Amino acid sequence: AEMQSRIDLEKEHMAVRTQLEAAKRDNEVLQERARRREAIMPEGLVELKDELEMEVEVRKALHAEITKLTKDLANEKLERAMDDIEKQSLRQQHRQLAVRMTELEAQLVEQVEAGSETQEEIASAFQGAMRQQEQRIHELEKELAEARSGSRSQGIVGVTRETSKTRSIWGFGYL
Repeated sequence: AEMQSRIDLEKEHMAVRTQLEAAKRDNEVLQERARRREAIMPEGLVELKDELEMEVEVRKALHAEITKLTKDLANEKLERAMDDIEKQSLRQQHRQLAVRMTELEAQLVEQVEAGSETQEEIASAFQGAMRQQEQRIHELEKELAEARSGSRSQGIVGVTRETSKTRSIWGFGYL
């Protein structure tokens, strides 16, 4: 019975020892895991911090790029608006020039027509003056012929020759 109790105690002791060794192994495994976690955790935290810093830098860069693009867009819109205003102004000037050109063309046509009428009037007046001169020449020739037939003096014949020369120089000719 003592032996039995010793065997039982030894079995219990072995069982406790086995449990203790199993607990030690479990403890070692847990400690190893904890060490790995500690080793991994700082690396993970560093990586996480790096990622957060990169994210902040990327956000800043994106914000700066968006700001720049917004300014560029505003400048482009302003430039286009100014171009549109200039185009409208040029179109208005073009219309005004076209109207003015049409007015000037109408005035030119009127002046050409008036000029033609004026030239016709001048030509008509010149023809009238020519007719009057021709009539006067005929009258003078008649007077001269009458004077010749009335008196045959040397002085009158000399005047006749000079008058004939004068008429041919002027180009009126004899009728």
